[in-house]
Amino acid sequence: AAQVAQAAQAAQAAQAAERPRHRGTSSSASSSASSSNSNSSSRSGGGSRSIQAAAPRYGGGWSPAKGRQVADLAMRWLGTPYAWGGGNASGPTRGIDGPGAGRNDGSRYGFDCSGLTLWAWAQVGVLLPHYSGYQYTAGRRIGRSDLMPGDLVFWAYGPGDPGTIHHVAIYLGGGQVVQAPQSGDVVKISAMWYDGYIGAARPGA
Repeated sequence: AAQVAQAAQAAQAAQAAERPRHRGTSSSASSSASSSNSNSSSRSGGGSRSIQAAAPRYGGGWSPAKGRQVADLAMRWLGTPYAWGGGNASGPTRGIDGPGAGRNDGSRYGFDCSGLTLWAWAQVGVLLPHYSGYQYTAGRRIGRSDLMPGDLVFWAYGPGDPGTIHHVAIYLGGGQVVQAPQSGDVVKISAMWYDGYIGAARPGA
């Protein structure tokens, strides 16, 4: 409990906004959320962000069982609204108003992509920063053929440029991910896609 509270404080101190432009078709019947914005167009971001160093890793460690637990835990939130800037180690939080389709996210409680991954890994004692670009540097790099449940998978605007990472999801196995996609959508299971895919990381490893 104390570990999760520490994680929540760390997350609240790093409420960095994501810049989503995602794809993927839901492969599960996600419950619709009445507070979701019907406008499902994605937000675009500004310039690339420089990623200089890995965030410190607090507590925990990796094991196949832990990765599977992370994947299972994240699926508890299927149907939860996307909220830009939302989510910490304790669960969904109020989002932040953003441009375009995200203009009403400040009135929603939910997760953005890195808020969901932050929450799931915090439950097994691994604390992550609340920004997908920093999460990319917070674990061991994993090749596509070695992906396991719980691994974090990332997409970027610029191929090969981690400074343009804009989205993260949790690998479930079997070519599927669980993700908080974009404003107007909900947490859902999607087929893995590789347009814009930049790589994967294994927190705690």
